[in-house]
Amino acid sequence: MTIVSEEVSNPPKLQTAEDILSQPAEKSPSPASEESAKMKEKVSEPSSPINFIDRLKGHFHFLVHLFFTRKFILHRQIGLLYLILFAVSFIMFFVDYERFKTSPIVLALPVTGFLQSLTAAITFTFLPKSTDPGYYGDKGVLSYRFVVENSFFSLILMFQWLYYHDAIYPVIRKLPIMENCFVFLPYLFRILWPKTRFRDSLDRKNNKSEKNYLFFFVATWITKIFYVWAKHYIGLFLNYDRFLDRVTDDEKYHIHFTFMAGTFSTTIAMFLHTLKFKRYMDPVLSFVIYMAGYMMTFWGFIASYHIFVKNFDLFLATLIGVGMNFTGNWQHVYQVLLMIVLNYQRANDIQTIPEAVTELASKLSSIDIYAASPAMIGAYFSHSFGKLLY
Repeated sequence: MTIVSEEVSNPPKLQTAEDILSQPAEKSPSPASEESAKMKEKVSEPSSPINFIDRLKGHFHFLVHLFFTRKFILHRQIGLLYLILFAVSFIMFFVDYERFKTSPIVLALPVTGFLQSLTAAITFTFLPKSTDPGYYGDKGVLSYRFVVENSFFSLILMFQWLYYHDAIYPVIRKLPIMENCFVFLPYLFRILWPKTRFRDSLDRKNNKSEKNYLFFFVATWITKIFYVWAKHYIGLFLNYDRFLDRVTDDEKYHIHFTFMAGTFSTTIAMFLHTLKFKRYMDPVLSFVIYMAGYMMTFWGFIASYHIFVKNFDLFLATLIGVGMNFTGNWQHVYQVLLMIVLNYQRANDIQTIPEAVTELASKLSSIDIYAASPAMIGAYFSHSFGKLLY
């Protein structure tokens, strides 16, 4: 008996072309799926010490490139010094304020900030000289006019730091011309610096990307409103308050915090732009940090709201100045008149501005202007203001 195997008795069926085409094709893994699989493997893998060391090396090279590259080395080194001083000041302020307010760092910080603004003005002369600041967007280049303009704000902020220093305040009191110029008329000699305009930044559309246009448009308007507040209440109001020597130690604590927020808005803001320009930081994040910096000034005033209640006459005088801000050169006329009144008030130890205005008006009305010579009028005012020297 012949035994036939099953394989021979049942030979395999040959596939036709139709059978082959009807079969589903095997799916080959796509490049995208392969990448996602690799990414999942990397995420699932614990970070090795080698990766951590590589990251540290990357951060180290970043800092070396940012602060120790030979190009613009002076500007970089002063900037690094300023960042260190700011960090130390911030810590000292909250840890030991009594030591902070008498330490040399209170003087070193604003002076270094002003020097940093000068080195920037000397260094970046190749920037475009546009009236658009170039700061309030994610596509524009920083304007050289804006860089130079920043030195003006650093200067008047440095003056405030010095003016509120107990050891330097008596020295400034003995320099009445300088004191009056910085307290009342800083925006009169503002013409010595170039200007940029918020409206030029708002009107330009090519300095903002489409996806971030609304953010930067709204943020620029908020910054513009803040600038008016800062000019009059952080700047002039605090100048008037110190001019009349009404500041208490408790108020100085919050005022110093306001000044620190001001240094952030003038000097560190430029550093944030550098990080944004070199793509080390997202443009929106950079501007949000900048806004958070200048918004901190409101905390200083909210915490010491009583400074407005106690100095209500100065509050109203500053508020009138805010209104005069939109009248062109009349704001300077107003500041000159206020300078005369407050000098008279301080020289004669008068408590409030209305009392000083009433008394001064009474004395002026007693002078026969048509009969008196200009020399007599000059001698009259010299007698009143001469008391400032003693």
